[in-house]
Amino acid sequence: MFIFNLEKILAATFIIFLIFITPLPTHAVGGEGGYSGAYLRIGNGARALGMGGAFVALSDDATACYWNPSGLGQIQKSQLAFMYNVMSMDRMLNSFNYVQPAGKLGTLGLSWLNFSILDIDGRDITGSPTGTFSDSENAFSLSLGRKLSPSLYIGGNTKFFYHKLALQKATGYGFDIGAILTIGKIIRLGGMIQDIASSIKWDTESKLEEEFPKVTRLGISIIPKEIPITISVDYEKNAKQDAKYHVGAEYWIIPSIAARLGYDKKNITAGASAIIPISSINLRLDYAFAPDVLQQWATHRMSLVVKF
Repeated sequence: MFIFNLEKILAATFIIFLIFITPLPTHAVGGEGGYSGAYLRIGNGARALGMGGAFVALSDDATACYWNPSGLGQIQKSQLAFMYNVMSMDRMLNSFNYVQPAGKLGTLGLSWLNFSILDIDGRDITGSPTGTFSDSENAFSLSLGRKLSPSLYIGGNTKFFYHKLALQKATGYGFDIGAILTIGKIIRLGGMIQDIASSIKWDTESKLEEEFPKVTRLGISIIPKEIPITISVDYEKNAKQDAKYHVGAEYWIIPSIAARLGYDKKNITAGASAIIPISSINLRLDYAFAPDVLQQWATHRMSLVVKF
């Protein structure tokens, strides 16, 4: 009884903390780009993106490193996850996630998220061509998630940022924290604060420092016992954006085939998965048709999760 009461106290304290630190939309702007670290909001993994990005309370695969590291505490086997996405205007988004259970310590995760733009036309002050250059933004994360009690998971990320634009470079650090509370076998509550004290500093003469906006996410997932469906809703508040909601559903048609539908800031998303067992290895191929948060049209996302 004491453990259960302690869980409720810890969970309530965490949720209240998230609510009170959520910035008010006094200086909100409409678009997704135009601020440092905007690529960190594009998402990771076609499964979550097919559900409209409503994944903070679920976070039950290797992409939990991105969505909510506390979810790593429920992973019992090693996993690899890859995502490859060619976007418009010569942009690319790639990610890599590796998670490894580590006994009583919990589950460890390593991840890399890369956003790049190739073949940008360079011009001098007179407007004359100077050749092409590229822009590459990278976030490397070391994650830990663990099961604190039968129904409470906690976790966090330590992140290192590396940004290269033409010949200039910038580096920096940041942190994430998260928690998931399960209520019976049907309801899951999740919360996460992303990019706490996150910033990068350029190697220019001015030593320009750019701060990343902090993001708060709260979510609920419902998993009925009678049918193989999951319904999720997330609330997201970016310190420099208006609040927005993500809604998604996942339905397993048969044990190896899933279909998804979602809503992500006035955009409909969709997706599907196929599980392919090979000996002791389990492959899951995920597809999503989801909005490009930095532009006004949707893109095709593909990712692969390997469980072994």
